[in-house]
Amino acid sequence: MYLRRESLAGDALSHAIFPGVVLAVWISGENNSWLTYLFGVLVGSLALFLIQSIHQKTLIPKDGATGIVLILFFSVGLLFMGRLQRSGVPLWGVQHVLLGKAATLLPSDLIALAILSVVGSILFFFFQKWLWLEAFDSKFAKHSGLPKNTYGLFLNAWTALVLTATIQILGAVLSAAMLITPSALGHFLSHNPKKLILISVLSACTAAVLAGFISASVPAMSTGALTVILLFLLAFPFFLFHPKKGILMKWIARKKEAGRWKDENTLKQFYN
Repeated sequence: MYLRRESLAGDALSHAIFPGVVLAVWISGENNSWLTYLFGVLVGSLALFLIQSIHQKTLIPKDGATGIVLILFFSVGLLFMGRLQRSGVPLWGVQHVLLGKAATLLPSDLIALAILSVVGSILFFFFQKWLWLEAFDSKFAKHSGLPKNTYGLFLNAWTALVLTATIQILGAVLSAAMLITPSALGHFLSHNPKKLILISVLSACTAAVLAGFISASVPAMSTGALTVILLFLLAFPFFLFHPKKGILMKWIARKKEAGRWKDENTLKQFYN
């Protein structure tokens, strides 16, 4: 979603699947992983459909439509959660869906995450050519005969599924950070697709593993919040100190250039 310039839509999606997760627990009366994934994908796809419809049918820009849908679905999720708490149905860790808590994961959740990882890797391996084309240049992909709507729908549905799978660890509020920050870091350091994926995966895994160890060692430490903070601390030095594209290095280069121009103008005044 980062490469398609839909980062805000990713944030909206992470909030939009929250009511789907709560509704799945409310209906089933238990934390059923596969039912949770199903409701998460359905509600997330509905949110993205509403964003596109509002944007296309009205004069509201896409970021405005995204904000509307984000607030709507998140409010509905909070309403469902309040009703669930008063209904007497066991919460089964739903109270941690907002901010995330790895301790609430069940063995079935870990199995589901492993299956999603394997299936996602296999699908990406076979369809990576078309997925990259859709991500980098959707207009060219459409003119090349690629079924744009099909691949776009697949990408959105898979993103919703992955966010639903990770929402119990990171929380609905912070899931978008793991969706956007690793991709932004990978794209910042390299435009090569394979290197981009490698950097994204390594940065996300490093932050997640360190956060898991720290939250397991320190009482009352939110895994999701810690993961996002560590990921930021990992990415920010690259954004700041990269030799060619870093913020600080660019500022130093501009100061040097300004000084050079000032010296040249001073010399011109002397000779003129």
